[in-house]
Amino acid sequence: RRSAPVAAPVAPTLAELVQRIDAARLSDRMDEARALVANAPAALKTAPELRLREVQIDLRAGSFDIARTHVASILADVPAEADPVMRGRALEALCVVESRSGNMAAAMRACDGAIELLQSRNEPIALGRAYHHRGVIHAREMRRDAALADFSRARVVLGAAGDPLLLAIVDGNESVVEMSAGRPAEALAGFERAGRQFQRFGMFTEFVVSQVNEVEAHLALLDPLEALKTVELGWSERHRISDPALRARYAIARAS
Repeated sequence: RRSAPVAAPVAPTLAELVQRIDAARLSDRMDEARALVANAPAALKTAPELRLREVQIDLRAGSFDIARTHVASILADVPAEADPVMRGRALEALCVVESRSGNMAAAMRACDGAIELLQSRNEPIALGRAYHHRGVIHAREMRRDAALADFSRARVVLGAAGDPLLLAIVDGNESVVEMSAGRPAEALAGFERAGRQFQRFGMFTEFVVSQVNEVEAHLALLDPLEALKTVELGWSERHRISDPALRARYAIARAS
């Protein structure tokens, strides 16, 4: 008796593949995320949406030069006239690349370009990300009022979109600005909210960053017992931190 033929596996749709990549990337399963991109069906490999995920993987891995090359390729292939939303999202990614590489003027130009393309396109998540990253640039350049204004714009846009994860990222960076202005009490609540959301979404790296920031706020408020309680929350899993600089910062926070 013949066995029934085995059905060929069904190739994922672009939306399904992107969802899997995002889940792996945000959980720091970088090898899995890269494998999903590398093994994508040939028909999907040239899709700008998939190529943009490759840029995001490069960014999370700290491979800024590779990310810049990949995003430049997308920008070369996607003029504003053909797809203003995708070009705006690619410019937002370029903003992050240049900001993390220390090229603040180039980062600001990219963010401004992204906002110009996205602000009238009913794309709240992409626009919120662009406002947020421009706020980060202002913060790094010590323009606190401009940073807080852009974080506020991002919060309004993302609140309408109902994206709790991106709102947590804004919370965290807004609180960093409050700390830099000498307002640890105002910063603390934002760090706590951000940490809860990162923990909920399984984003351990971001969770640790928020914990370290929260520890520093408690110490600034002369509350070392709460600081110690906070730092212990993720200490037993510190082996999951891939960034050596963050591991060192975490250990210093605990020692403090």
